[in-house]
Amino acid sequence: MEQIKDKNPKIFSKFHYGSIGINPKYLVIWYLFEKDDELREAENNGRVDELKILTLWELKANGYPEDVLGEIQIAFTTDEDIQNETDGNYWYYFK
Repeated sequence: MEQIKDKNPKIFSKFHYGSIGINPKYLVIWYLFEKDDELREAENNGRVDELKILTLWELKANGYPEDVLGEIQIAFTTDEDIQNETDGNYWYYFK
């Protein structure tokens, strides 16, 4: 999303998964910050809320079914937490 590319704290990574072939409401979108304190900063300065709003807007603008936008999951974590909890094993962390 062009609107956020220069804002801090920066997004470290992002990805999505789900069973949208079964139902588009089964979409999960993850935004990762690099460090735990960056996620806390993003929560405190409204960046997390801004990302949620922009994500939903982008989905809607690109034809995602509007009736399920309130049911998809937009989540946040950090690479630091993944490293600490699963020794960096992303698959294990998100299963």
